[in-house]
Amino acid sequence: MDTGAAPHNHRHVFEGLAYTSLALDAGTTIALDRTPDTIIGVCVIGSILAALIWASAGRGERWPVGGLLLWFAYSTGDTVSENWAGAPEWLHEAFPPSGNVYVRVIGFVALALLGSALVVYFTKLAKTRAPQVMLDERQPEPAGVAFQPSWGPAMAMVWVVGLYASTMIVAFVLGDRGLIALELPDGSTNLSAVERVAMPLMIAGTLIVASRLRFNPLDALALRWPARTDRLILIAVAFTAAMVALFVINRVVADFSTPEDDVPIDRSQALNEKFVRRDGVFLSLIITGLLSPLQEEMMFRGLLLLSFFHTRLWFWGAAVLTSVLFALIHNFSLNIFLHTPYIVMGLAFAWALRWTGSLWVPILLHSAKNAISVIFLSLS
Repeated sequence: MDTGAAPHNHRHVFEGLAYTSLALDAGTTIALDRTPDTIIGVCVIGSILAALIWASAGRGERWPVGGLLLWFAYSTGDTVSENWAGAPEWLHEAFPPSGNVYVRVIGFVALALLGSALVVYFTKLAKTRAPQVMLDERQPEPAGVAFQPSWGPAMAMVWVVGLYASTMIVAFVLGDRGLIALELPDGSTNLSAVERVAMPLMIAGTLIVASRLRFNPLDALALRWPARTDRLILIAVAFTAAMVALFVINRVVADFSTPEDDVPIDRSQALNEKFVRRDGVFLSLIITGLLSPLQEEMMFRGLLLLSFFHTRLWFWGAAVLTSVLFALIHNFSLNIFLHTPYIVMGLAFAWALRWTGSLWVPILLHSAKNAISVIFLSLS
């Protein structure tokens, strides 16, 4: 028991310093700019940083500290720009100083606290592990899923980002060589053609990555028959209720919005409308209703969620984090109204995976949702 006492105290010190620094930074940012976009942005970024602090303190996990180091670098640049009038011009442009003496003092204190937290982490926590009793209290794995990745979640993120980037590059190279038509008559990029190339490549790439985890990549991604088939009807009912709730939310937002309101556009939905009008229902059903759900679920609920699950986040922490990433992929914006439907869908798909132990269930639910959207768009 004595071996676990010291790391336990160090975790409290690390978390206390880091959380206090985060609260000071968030408070000063909101005090300077109280616009809704700033408040929402601070809440989203603050929640992610808080999750990274909590995860890294769990068992000396190294992967979340990368986010804290980026935050430390950002805070350093901001503090230097705020307190040093002779700083390079590019630094002042990147971090415009407020000129507020309270912001200067609080920013310096927040940076010092964060630096102290990182020192505590790297000197006391980086190679420690929690007592075995803590490890035994982990939540059980999803039904029928026994997933032990051979790398941490940071490497899983690297694979996902690498697959997205490399397949997009391949699609644009093919377009430059004239093998696919990338430019539309109005001068815009033909994203439908890009997706027709990139999505199959991403699916194949995810299977190749998963084959490094297990001999059978389908088993590594939980692409198996559901372990709890008795729950499928309840899942279908719950999913239908969630879709109705999202429809009601969208209608309420639309009813309370006037033409003068600056309401951001759901770019993912707008692209789907263009695809349906230009490519027709059949091709849209193949891309949006089949390839897109398969690719997104294999990456987010298959590779990422099951990799993050074996951290202090456990299943539902991993589900929330991957659902936020899922929302950002569809709309890179800080507006909470755009992200809410995708976060809710991501959590619903994660819940279906947990209850049945099969990734095929969220894939089918995702496919059904997208197919219904395509059909409604074709009729409207």
